[in-house]
Amino acid sequence: MVQTRPGTIMASSDVPQVTVTRIAAGTDSTIIPETAELEGTIRALSEHTRVTVHEETRRVCDHGYPVTVNDAGFVLEALTS
Repeated sequence: MVQTRPGTIMASSDVPQVTVTRIAAGTDSTIIPETAELEGTIRALSEHTRVTVHEETRRVCDHGYPVTVNDAGFVLEALTS
């Protein structure tokens, strides 16, 4: 989301720069954590773009990102190719 999403919701003349500078999650490398903390910056040419990216980021953090569902037919085709 961080790398690809801003360019899909903004005009090409006002694409923001989103930088994640810190990620903290979990207590062990063999345990999937329930939560994670990300810190960073949002830079944009316009206040509207900065606010929009902040709101979109908050929405994804609060409600999650759509689940990826594998297409069984495509997987079968890929495995047999």
